Amino acid sequence: MKGFSNMLISFVGNQDPTTRDRKTDEITNGPILTVIENRKDINEVLLLHTPDKTGDAEATENMMKAANQNIVVKRVTVGISDPTNHEEILKVLKEVFRKISEFERKSFFISVSSGTPAMHACLLLLAASGEIPANVFHIRERRHVGANMPLIREVNPRAKEFPRIVPYTTLEEVLNISEAEKRAAIEGVGIIGDNPRFRDALDQAALAARSDLPVLILGENGTGKDRVANFIHEVSKRRGKAFVAVNCGAVPSTLFESEFFGHLPGSFTGAINRRKGRFDEADGGTIFLDEIGETPPDIQVKFLRVLQNGEIHTLGASSPHKVNVRILAATNKNVEQAISEKQFREDLYYRLSTVVISLPPLRERKGDIPKLALLFLDDFNKRNNRVKELSPLALRTLQNQRWPGNIRELQNVVQRSALATRDRVILPEHLRFDGFRTPVAAVEPHEGFKILAYLDDEKERLYRKALEMAGNNQSKAARLLGISPQAMSEFVKKGHVSE
Repeated sequence: MKGFSNMLISFVGNQDPTTRDRKTDEITNGPILTVIENRKDINEVLLLHTPDKTGDAEATENMMKAANQNIVVKRVTVGISDPTNHEEILKVLKEVFRKISEFERKSFFISVSSGTPAMHACLLLLAASGEIPANVFHIRERRHVGANMPLIREVNPRAKEFPRIVPYTTLEEVLNISEAEKRAAIEGVGIIGDNPRFRDALDQAALAARSDLPVLILGENGTGKDRVANFIHEVSKRRGKAFVAVNCGAVPSTLFESEFFGHLPGSFTGAINRRKGRFDEADGGTIFLDEIGETPPDIQVKFLRVLQNGEIHTLGASSPHKVNVRILAATNKNVEQAISEKQFREDLYYRLSTVVISLPPLRERKGDIPKLALLFLDDFNKRNNRVKELSPLALRTLQNQRWPGNIRELQNVVQRSALATRDRVILPEHLRFDGFRTPVAAVEPHEGFKILAYLDDEKERLYRKALEMAGNNQSKAARLLGISPQAMSEFVKKGHVSE
């Protein structure tokens, strides 16, 4: 089937194609026909059935085609000897899904109302893990249907409200790339971090790279969403093709259509030359829509059309044209709140959120802060021919900040401090924060934390501060600290400070 397809995947059960209502004794549509009747956007169906359900599968197919002659139905007989055996069902489902053609041009939906409970559980597990990147159709009981409670409810099992299920697979199995290639991709886009949550997000990104399905990357400003998007592109089959990143928040509202879709001469006042839009620039490759939550609703509708049909409409053109583009998007917004406030289209969110990757803020990656800070300082030294160093106490001070601006703010602080400091070694007092000295947060245990080293650093910091306040008068500094002059003298003699 050419073009974009919305495929329903379902087992055929005892209530298909029709069932008898227990209360009224009337014959009504079974679960599969009910979905097709209520979701007109479904244009392809994959019916899975055991040999004993062949007749029911044929009848279901015939009734669907009678209702919609354009619908494409494929029946697959699955060799499941025990419909209650989860392991057997999982194995069969994985094999079936690997054989589905035109993987990148489909959106998948599963129905968990037909078949056995074990079949439902296996479909849900595969959908939640992303191995079958599908949303779930849930059919409400008629008594629960209302104005705001439709008969068919669409659920994203990979949403943050649900527990995360990680597929048992290695990165090499998913991507078929060597360890060297993998490491080169990570280093090439400038990704650094050993924090478990961050590495988990990176593994999700690698898993997402195996298909052309859209990905939504969530995270605060400065958490590295752009680098993760670039990583997905570099380990995907589109590596080597165009990677076009667009900050949607930086595009003037009057230029949105021209920026993304291009324009022909004369399409509006001032349009003298033809301009290729960002989607055309990314044709064959990947486009990254950063801060997509900043786009107005009328542009979001046009993004939805690209996701659904792979089509864009250039300003001034008489008809739309196809583009072959992988779409990655990111936002720092609370998407659920933005949807409720009508700032973000719910249908666009469902299209984008086939795969959702959430990046942790820097304050939750304290163990990564020294590595990032040293990387930024090394970059500063290379670009400015300097040999600056960060003292251990300065690194620990950086670790204890809240970093509302995340990695971007850390980079600015490190390089600003290196530029402003005359000394070779950057000490805590040399750190230049944004506008004012950021209060040091109460220290918390974290990955790589060493309490004895921390206490030694704090002791040295207080000794230095007391000497500074006392004008290097050791006796006065000792009184400020409540220690003996001999203890202060011993500290100085050990070479911690110059006499």
